[in-house]
Amino acid sequence: MGCVMQTGEQSNNIARNAIMASKLPESVPGTSVDRQCGSSQQALHFAAQAVMSGTMDIVIAAGVEAMTRVPMGLASSLPAKNGFGTYKRWGNRPASLWIAEDCWVLRFRLMVKRGPW
Repeated sequence: MGCVMQTGEQSNNIARNAIMASKLPESVPGTSVDRQCGSSQQALHFAAQAVMSGTMDIVIAAGVEAMTRVPMGLASSLPAKNGFGTYKRWGNRPASLWIAEDCWVLRFRLMVKRGPW
């Protein structure tokens, strides 16, 4: 099940919780996928690959996001408000791949090509 903001009511593996709340047996596996805007599409691709490979015969793929209950950016801002998810060596800025990349670029004077490849 695709879900971007896996925090609050959508945390703790919402896919597994959906199975446990359904009439499906407990033996049915479930996992949550976070691929940002493509989470439900990635869940569908994983499900299709499982069927195509013969690993599974029947799959359920879905996406869920309750924006009224879990505001956009909460998964990143909540840890930062509580002192987690920051790097002291980068001036207590939030943990981010973009910030990390920019720091490496500045540190080693690397040229980074951005845009259409």
